[in-house]
Amino acid sequence: MQFSIIKKNNIQPNIWDGGKTYQYYIYPQQSNYQTKDFQFRISVASIEKKPSDFTKFHGFNRYLIMLNSELEIIRNNKKEQYLQQQLFSFDSDDTIQSYTLGMDFNLMISKKINKQQIEISNQLQTNHEQIFVFGLEKSTVSINSKKIKLGLDELLCIDNNNKDYTFITTNKNAILIAISEF
Repeated sequence: MQFSIIKKNNIQPNIWDGGKTYQYYIYPQQSNYQTKDFQFRISVASIEKKPSDFTKFHGFNRYLIMLNSELEIIRNNKKEQYLQQQLFSFDSDDTIQSYTLGMDFNLMISKKINKQQIEISNQLQTNHEQIFVFGLEKSTVSINSKKIKLGLDELLCIDNNNKDYTFITTNKNAILIAISEF
């Protein structure tokens, strides 16, 4: 099992129509966001324009969590609202307009990946190949018996290529993601 931490302040932002996006992780690593040849991508984005249109990605599901505000959207002509740090999942072919300013956490994942899990919690039990923990605040992450300090807006990447049964806990809630069967 291997571990690495990606810090937001080490990421060069890219521009999207509604603000900036910070790509933490893309798989496979040689993939390109613009050509959409990836299987999954983890990012944080700012929403700096009201209204703003979410970019469509055919063949992908998306999971979005507002980090510092509520989310007000119109999805396929229907109004919806989500609380801060509430998980919002949607088909990336949906037409979505946001009427919220703020920062969001975003997971885009190919519909071809059939074993995935994302939640906001302080614990996760899994044997998935790729495991990620995103710090909603400073916390200590325990992976089986190993302890790792995780800062605000940092992403802990865990490569579990042997598919070992892993128990992850944090002393604070975090965004927990587990992905396998590529």
